[in-house]
Amino acid sequence: MLCFIVLLVLGIRCSANFHVPSFIIPHPSPVLIVEKQITSLETAVSSGDKKTLLKIFDVTKGDDPYADKLIESSKTIKITVTSARYVSYNRIEAELQISGSKSRNGKWYLNKSFLSPTSWKIDGIQRKKSQNSTWQWCYIGLFKCFIDVVSEIN
Repeated sequence: MLCFIVLLVLGIRCSANFHVPSFIIPHPSPVLIVEKQITSLETAVSSGDKKTLLKIFDVTKGDDPYADKLIESSKTIKITVTSARYVSYNRIEAELQISGSKSRNGKWYLNKSFLSPTSWKIDGIQRKKSQNSTWQWCYIGLFKCFIDVVSEIN
């Protein structure tokens, strides 16, 4: 009955095969989505799974040669989400703390993608070389950019 009333107000016919429109369903927490992405990255790194890395980052063929180096350089880092927010329905901006022997702040953009096992892909990386420097964005060559970030803290 509630289905019928809600749908009547929205002007949608009720049927047995009805799916609730996406604007009625609340977004999952962006922090949880980013944490899931980090877990997927950590799992891929620890198992040497290049295929998963290629699915959770929005990469080009130019990134392929850097996959092994990304795996090797990322084994000693810890990534923590400090905040995350939706910038649009299918895009998240996340602020991160990336720690090794040193620590740096960073940002990721994640874009909704059904080709990824997490349903999200990292498609932008932003880094700050020091507290006083400006933010630098990478959208192409994400593996190389991520390796550069990691090399600064290890």
